[in-house]
Amino acid sequence: MEIFQFLENKDLRDLDDLVSILQFRALHQPQEEAFTFLSDGGRGLPATLVNYGELDQSAKSIATFLQRKIEPGEKALLFYTPGPEYIKALFSCLYAGIVAVPVHASHHQALSRNPASLLSIVQDAEVKMILSDSSSLGLVDKIVKEIPELGKDCSIATDTITDEAGYLKPNLTRTTSAIIQYTSGSTSTPKGVILSHSNLLTNIKAILYYLSVRPSSRGVIWLPPYHDMGLIGGIFTPIVGGFPVTLMSPVSFIQDPLFWLKTITSYKGTISGGPNFAFDYCIKRMNKRPCDNLDLSSWKIAFCGAEPINPNTIDNFIKTFSPFGLSRDAFQACYGLAESSLMVTTCLASNQKQTKSRYFYSIDHKKYELNMHEFNNETDNKNIHRLVSCGSVIEQHELKIVDPVNRVNIRDGTVGEVWIRGPSVAAGYWNKSKETQETFNATLAQGQDKTQNKWLRTGDLGFLYKNELFVTGRLKELIIIRGYNYYPHDIEYTSKCSHPRLDNYPSAVFSVVGNSSKEHVIIIQEVPKRYSESDLQEILASIQKSVTEKHNLFTTEIVLVKAGSIPKTSSGKIKRIACKEQYLSETLDVLINLKNNADSLYTNPYEEENPADVSRLMSYLKEEVMKNTFKLSAMLVKDRARLTDLGIDSLGLVELKHHIDQDLNVEIDLAFLLRNPTLVEFTYYLVSKLNKNVADTTDIMKEECTQLALTDSQKGMWFLNQLIPHSSAQTITRAIQINGPLDTVAFIQSLEIIIQRHPSLRSTFSSKESEPFQFFHKNVLPETIQIREAQLWNEQKLETELINMAYKPFNLKEGPLLRFIIFYCSENKFILLFSAHHIILDFWSFSILFEELFKLYVAKISVDQKIELPSIVHPKTYFEWYRNYSKSPEFENDWQYWKEELAGPLPQLKLRRKSVEGNSAERYNFQINKLISEKVEAYSKKSQTTPYVILLATFYAFLYRLTKQDNIVVGSPVATRNWPGGDQVVGYCVNMLPLLVHLSEDLDFVSLTKKVKNKVHSAMKHQNFPFSLMVEKLKISRQEDHRPIFNIAFMYQKKSSTLFKDLAKIAVNGEPTEILFEDLTLKLLPIKPLDIQFEIIFSITPTNEGFFCSMEYETQTMDRELARVTSLEYSNFLEKLVDFDQQSISQYPLLFEEVFSNSLILDQNATEITGVGVLQPHIAPRNAVEVQIAEIWENLSRKSNIGIYDNFFELGGSSLLSIKLANQLSNAFHIHIDVSKIFEFQTVAGLAEYIQNYCKVTDLSDDSLPIKKIDRVPYLSKSFK
Repeated sequence: MEIFQFLENKDLRDLDDLVSILQFRALHQPQEEAFTFLSDGGRGLPATLVNYGELDQSAKSIATFLQRKIEPGEKALLFYTPGPEYIKALFSCLYAGIVAVPVHASHHQALSRNPASLLSIVQDAEVKMILSDSSSLGLVDKIVKEIPELGKDCSIATDTITDEAGYLKPNLTRTTSAIIQYTSGSTSTPKGVILSHSNLLTNIKAILYYLSVRPSSRGVIWLPPYHDMGLIGGIFTPIVGGFPVTLMSPVSFIQDPLFWLKTITSYKGTISGGPNFAFDYCIKRMNKRPCDNLDLSSWKIAFCGAEPINPNTIDNFIKTFSPFGLSRDAFQACYGLAESSLMVTTCLASNQKQTKSRYFYSIDHKKYELNMHEFNNETDNKNIHRLVSCGSVIEQHELKIVDPVNRVNIRDGTVGEVWIRGPSVAAGYWNKSKETQETFNATLAQGQDKTQNKWLRTGDLGFLYKNELFVTGRLKELIIIRGYNYYPHDIEYTSKCSHPRLDNYPSAVFSVVGNSSKEHVIIIQEVPKRYSESDLQEILASIQKSVTEKHNLFTTEIVLVKAGSIPKTSSGKIKRIACKEQYLSETLDVLINLKNNADSLYTNPYEEENPADVSRLMSYLKEEVMKNTFKLSAMLVKDRARLTDLGIDSLGLVELKHHIDQDLNVEIDLAFLLRNPTLVEFTYYLVSKLNKNVADTTDIMKEECTQLALTDSQKGMWFLNQLIPHSSAQTITRAIQINGPLDTVAFIQSLEIIIQRHPSLRSTFSSKESEPFQFFHKNVLPETIQIREAQLWNEQKLETELINMAYKPFNLKEGPLLRFIIFYCSENKFILLFSAHHIILDFWSFSILFEELFKLYVAKISVDQKIELPSIVHPKTYFEWYRNYSKSPEFENDWQYWKEELAGPLPQLKLRRKSVEGNSAERYNFQINKLISEKVEAYSKKSQTTPYVILLATFYAFLYRLTKQDNIVVGSPVATRNWPGGDQVVGYCVNMLPLLVHLSEDLDFVSLTKKVKNKVHSAMKHQNFPFSLMVEKLKISRQEDHRPIFNIAFMYQKKSSTLFKDLAKIAVNGEPTEILFEDLTLKLLPIKPLDIQFEIIFSITPTNEGFFCSMEYETQTMDRELARVTSLEYSNFLEKLVDFDQQSISQYPLLFEEVFSNSLILDQNATEITGVGVLQPHIAPRNAVEVQIAEIWENLSRKSNIGIYDNFFELGGSSLLSIKLANQLSNAFHIHIDVSKIFEFQTVAGLAEYIQNYCKVTDLSDDSLPIKKIDRVPYLSKSFK
């Protein structure tokens, strides 16, 4: 009998593919609603309505694009969150003749942490294209990167595709593959069910017939739209049946199950349903939070399937919601599986009333659990277990109950395996010939089936009674929880690998039905030997944590047993059924177990208490999350326990969110919970939510701050910032990747303590009447500590964001002047980005900060560990010391030394590449091996000096050999902390020492070492005199070059003896190196420099492997190849000079002399930086502009009769005076004059010309300038001009 005659149009009934059906509806019903999607769970955003015409047009546009990319029959992965874009993409694949492979993408965070399941599907399905929307593209790119075979252009965000023309409908037949439906559950061996258009349409038409669906019906579907019930029943069926459907995200249902029923009420839904747990969930929510505004009288079909159906749930659901118009006749049980498209058995809706008397049947409880015995309706009432009829097999299909061992038919009332066949059954599993043969091509024993046609083995156990199917269990031991499949062998593998003490010993996993008729997961795990109770508790916790994280599964009981307790076959396979029998009969040799109570009760302790109280919030969470949810051992009740450690799966997280949202009137971000926070993190997160209306405690009031004048070194740094405000040369930045379970709350608290401890870290700089001051704020400045979500970022975006945030310019006046940014990449991967302006700290301070930071972190996460930190030294101590020093005879003595040392012309090395455009900064790292480092150590002892002197002397020898320059100045930093408390202050306590060394051809390395040693010792005696003040007092002609005296720097970082032995490596920003710390691994991520202080900065750090070297350079000086050969030359020089120290340094050969000569302009007549220059003839100001400039200049410098060619800096102008001059000129002429112009135009004539030219390009006349008028202009001779 043809059962599909009720479809409203004969032409429609003749169509045999989904594309033709949608096109038919788009042609004849273009404005009629196809579906409405509720995107926000009913929180006020408008619903999205899509009609047939729009869906058809969108599918065609995307399909046209796809047809240009891949051939018909190829596979495309659909990676979307539920919504209209997913449905459009789904039909676009069908329109293009491409096989759609939908996957679950609702929880991006979980997939970002563990993308293995998705990768396995991509590889198994051999997809050629991945479709997603813009919000999901980041994670898609991560997947693409893992599978090189996919190629570069294999992913597309379909919401970016505009209207595409030229669509050609492919040649589709009934047997054309439409989708590959991957079975949920096992992530290691995914199985994709191949469904053709014929499979789908046959099953859909059966659904329409048996559920009595008409065009006047209205569907309401919340089910995941990626497979069987949500995909076929919720999307394809309404399109074929021509009735509208209201769709919502499964997350909306989980957050509030009553929203599902409210939607049925609002939209007058007639057909809707879900798995058993959905109905149970509604009952619980209704009992806890009654809802009165429901009207379920329109709900005619309430289907239930996908997991075992509990008759108590049906009874209680009808009892709870019948007062709101729900009819008992509406409830309709179904049985189906993905391998047969969707539905296999159900009752005919029109006959529902006749079937109610036969709806429930009883079976012995223990026999039911073991799935091994005959059905008997006359059991003792004490052991009754009721079963629900799933109805009869749909027409055109056959169903038999078969003895799975002997492959013979079993009489009614006896339990066996369910076998089916018919046009809805798929062709098999994609790319799984063995599994296809075993599952889809089963045959009965000879004489049992005349046709010998193939059967589908469902793996389910059940029996027939009066032609109705009763499902009792699963032969294949598949565990189904909340509609999701879990394979025992996957969970067993996770369990035995969860703790090193288990030593890979076997486990057995099975499910049982508890007193509440719920299905519960039991894990039996063998332990290789006897351990203490605390060790066993640790193993229990580890198993529960691993299973929850890996499988998102709540375990009811974990049992540890003696080795050899689990029954096995002769070949060593686990006998799960036998193990289950021993568990039920309590005959296992149990060492210890962990039982969890799966029922949740929620209370609100904050009706009369202050919700911002941290301790009470913590207690509340412990009650909410632990005591009332399940009973756990004391060790799991630690504040640092993560939610998954406690066995909470994703459904539990969403339910928990909803309850706390309601109880505390907050809005918890589900993404935060999916990050798996600790209880402490959750507590402080709630505190921040509850205090959202409280005034920000980080607001800074200037009157609460103390202030200090700047030291001369700080003034130099401040001046450079005024001169080049956007330069990153003064930025210290490090990026450290942290792998492991970082307790972010403890870490942030540690950061806050560090910042509060050290005033410099909460300081800003501004001027009063052009004098700069440092202001210390009371609290941590806003944006000092930040957290960035980076789960969905690909490597390129992450690198870009790191560089952007690392070198984001600092505003000295506004602050903050340091940033700690935590990039959350995944549950066990974080990146800590530290950036600070050099004016508030130096590398010594950097080491102090990080040692204290991680010591505090250890104390925060360890209950019993206490830490004592050194007393705080305020920066004012340093200022007071410097102020006293600057007034002492020592100060003048130091100045005399440097004045004599740097007298006369000062040569700068001018290394320039021959062909270069533009200028930027790069870094090159290299290693000098341990053999050479040991030679250096030995030679330094022999020479009675330090490795630093030997390494620096080698650097001079190399530069001399390269340039033949006799006098070379190299800058070297020194910590100016030789005062009481100097070793503990965090601030800018560093000075650059210009070391001028005279070299010659006959100089050997012994003599050079002595020269450098004496030079360093002398400089160190006078190290306190600020370099910036040297420049001012020497009246160095700065021109536009802001690197006076030297342009190459040499840095030596001593090996650290602090908490981290390799911290010095981090200080010089070297190669990626891993540091093990507690349960974390710290790995330095080098960040490309954007700007540097000098043309070359050569840094060396001793390590256990030798010397680690880092060379930062400007690209106008060298490129990467030159940096590479420089590293080889230096290493070679170091070894040869130490071995042959009597040889003249000029005789040491350059290994790459030809490379240097071909690439560099080696100017042997190096630029000389002069002090006070030759005085120019005095020429008085000639016009009003020059007169005004000269007057301002004279007032500032307290000099008179300044000529137009007098040099500002040669006449005593300083950095500070240049800023004052620029400010006063800007005010006088009402135009902005940057301080850099004072360095560019250092005379009255130069500045006047600049101002007048500025007026010309800005259409201002000289008359418009607010200048004083003068009577005459002095004569200027032609010859002088």
